[in-house]
Amino acid sequence: MATQKSRAAGRPHLGADPVDRWFRSATRALGARLAPIQQKISLEAARVVNETGHKDPGDCFLIATARTRSLSLATRDAVILGLSQTRIGYLATVAC
Repeated sequence: MATQKSRAAGRPHLGADPVDRWFRSATRALGARLAPIQQKISLEAARVVNETGHKDPGDCFLIATARTRSLSLATRDAVILGLSQTRIGYLATVAC
């Protein structure tokens, strides 16, 4: 869905490739590993809404995955970065 949005907010250009091809290429290039969404992450995503008021489903799953797996979340999303700054210890982020 994000690829359909305007690039005005500094969003990266994905090129002409379909999203699935770009994603496979990007994960290979970065050496990224995928984290399957398991029950524990799904339940934590529901808690994110209750605890923070954040209602973007995609963001809630990203936050839940980072919290459940004790990972830092690399993001440029101002709401997520603000959440990590106002709720010390709740979420580790890296601004990018």
